[in-house]
Amino acid sequence: MTAGPYRHRYRGWDGAQALTAIHPDDLLAQLGERFLEQEAGQVLDDVLHRGLTAGDGQRLAGVDELRGATRKQLQAIDPNALERSHAAAAESLSDDAGSLLKELLASPSQAGRTLAGARPGLRQELEELAGPAGPLQPGDSLATLVELAELDHALRRARRVADVAEVSGEQIAALLGPELAGQFASLAAALGEFEAQGYVDPTRAGLSTQALRRLGLGLLQGALSEIESRLAGDHPASRAGTGHERADVTRSYRFGDPFDLDLSGTVLQAVRRAPGTPVRLSPRDMTIFEREETGRVALALAIDRSRSMGERGYLLAAKRLGLALTALVHTRYPRDQLDLLAFSHEAEPVTAAELARLEWERYAVGTNIHDALVAGRRKLAAASGLQRTLLLITDGEPTAYRDAAGIVHYSEPPAPEALAVTYAAARRLQRDGILLIVALLTAAQQTVAFAGELVRQAGGRLVSADPDDLNVAMLMGYRSLRLPR
Repeated sequence: MTAGPYRHRYRGWDGAQALTAIHPDDLLAQLGERFLEQEAGQVLDDVLHRGLTAGDGQRLAGVDELRGATRKQLQAIDPNALERSHAAAAESLSDDAGSLLKELLASPSQAGRTLAGARPGLRQELEELAGPAGPLQPGDSLATLVELAELDHALRRARRVADVAEVSGEQIAALLGPELAGQFASLAAALGEFEAQGYVDPTRAGLSTQALRRLGLGLLQGALSEIESRLAGDHPASRAGTGHERADVTRSYRFGDPFDLDLSGTVLQAVRRAPGTPVRLSPRDMTIFEREETGRVALALAIDRSRSMGERGYLLAAKRLGLALTALVHTRYPRDQLDLLAFSHEAEPVTAAELARLEWERYAVGTNIHDALVAGRRKLAAASGLQRTLLLITDGEPTAYRDAAGIVHYSEPPAPEALAVTYAAARRLQRDGILLIVALLTAAQQTVAFAGELVRQAGGRLVSADPDDLNVAMLMGYRSLRLPR
């Protein structure tokens, strides 16, 4: 143990212990869904305290674990040894510092809390007991008590990631061992790097734009991998497209197909049929590229954020879908249009960043599906020439509606007026050529009956979706939206 008072500033582990390096992308993937339920800063601070199991299975100790180890060390100190040291130390202390030392000896397990309420000058006196001019030798039981109390006090003050700079890595290693010190250093370095690389917005309330894009892309890739495990491709289609976007898939030519010849595939097929030179081509060797449908989609995603969606965990599933769809449009279909809406007692547009931080309504009441249909139709009105679709994610019935004067009314169960204006809005969608898809996240008989009538009025589609499978179910159907109706 190093003699003298500890006044170190933690800047990272010194290399004596191998660190588990966690890239910000890996941390984002591991904590992704938590960022959709809590503020980003709160998630990171919580991980700082609770620790983390890295992707390789290695446990990284957090503040709470270190404090637990510190308390065990304090409880293990021999009380008799403390009393013997106390007599030698008391003579060199002021009366106030002596009283503080007696408090530490009376309750060693609460030593950190005791120091937290003491004046800095008194703490300095105790620290100097094992210093070069002090009466105690390094390793003395009383000196260890004071040092552990200082460590516990520092850990108590480490409430946020930035506070780790006040904790001594060398002190952790000396008192708790190099293994815990290395684990904590790895965790602190990973969390600090996550913020330093710009994955969190300046307010720490949410993720940055780049982090949200990476998170959405990860959700998209996970869903597409699941789809590929079910199907022989990442999107179902009822027929081959006739547009101008060439896919990576090839097949044999059939009469009437656009003649987009895969020359290398054609020659290879001829060589397989008749090895040798010269290569002689036959019509049956002709291989063409498949073409993807180029019909552009304008999609408005309306997410129910009413109380039941939040309490049942459905809102998280809907937010995951919104981010995955955003990533799909940005990376694969950049010419498509995607608008995001959220509704409870009323509907309002949201951005991807706002969607990630979206919470269910705790104070407003009602599920205003009527408002969502009207807002979605307005969003899609300007997208002429595109395949326009309103995708509604909900688990409820229209317990709220907006009247002609713009006033929102609430009724539970749904009033006849609420049903009437909601069905009228659905019929207006059909007249405007907008496809309504309702993804229903409940099997309640009355709600299923309402949703069935709603899509019948709109000439739309009803999808009974499992929240855990919502991404896969909706992404599987996205390509079909590009087909002419």
